[in-house]
Amino acid sequence: MTILRTPGDYQTLFMKAHGDIWWARSLQWSATNWAVAILAGLSGVSKLLDASDPGRSTAFAGRLQVATAILGAVYIARLHYDVVHAQRSMHRIRLDHPGLQDPLSDQLPPHHTARNDLRGAIFPLALIMGISIVLGLTSYGVSSNARWAVMAATGHLAVGILSIGVARWRAAA
Repeated sequence: MTILRTPGDYQTLFMKAHGDIWWARSLQWSATNWAVAILAGLSGVSKLLDASDPGRSTAFAGRLQVATAILGAVYIARLHYDVVHAQRSMHRIRLDHPGLQDPLSDQLPPHHTARNDLRGAIFPLALIMGISIVLGLTSYGVSSNARWAVMAATGHLAVGILSIGVARWRAAA
C-alpha cells in the first residue's frame, strides 16, 4: 500500500480520479457508437441473406441484435459504475484536502445526495435509450413485425435501466 505524504500526492490522486471519469464517459460514448454500427450491420447482412434464403436468417439476426444491444447496455452500466466510484474518490479527497478543490467540482452537487444520483444517471440512460431506439428500428427492418420491434426495444430499455440501478447500488456499497 502506498503512503501519501505530500499535497502533490493528493493532487495526483485527485487528477487521476478526474481522468478516470472522462475516460469512462468517452468509452460509454464509443460503446454506444459500436452498438449502433453493429446493429445496423446485422440488419443489412440479414436483409442480404434473407434475399437468398427467405425467413431463415431473420430469427438468428434478431437474436444477435438483442444480444448486441444488451451487451452494450451492460457495458455502459459497468462504465457508469467506474464513473460513480471515481466521483466518490474525488469527493473523499476533496473533503480531506480542501485546498485541492477546483472551480468545476465546486459547482457539482454533493456525492451523497439523491439529486446527484439522478443527475449522474442521465447520460448513460440517454445512451441506452438511443441503443433501444436503434434496436427497435433495426428489428423492424429485419422482421417487419412491429410488435417484435417494440418488445425488443422496451425489453432492452428495461434491462438497461436495471443495469444502471445495479451499478449505482454496487458503487454505493
